[in-house]
Amino acid sequence: MPTMYTCSFVDYSGEICMRRCTRSAGCCFYYKALAHNPCSECGKPTRSISGRCQAHIRSFYVGRYYQKHLKKKRVLVQLWLE
Repeated sequence: MPTMYTCSFVDYSGEICMRRCTRSAGCCFYYKALAHNPCSECGKPTRSISGRCQAHIRSFYVGRYYQKHLKKKRVLVQLWLE
């Protein structure tokens, strides 16, 4: 007899699934779902790869945009100096 687990997936509404399942990762609906990680700024649960919620994601993309253009500028200066 397989070991039975309880699915502990937390939905967007804040409810826990609590279905019985044979996988330790979760039930048949949620075993592939991404885990909630806390936002690096406010601690709110998010599934974003960057680790930031919608309210704080802008600073992440602004920083990436700035670094991309700074790198381009350095390459152009190096080419100009050669």
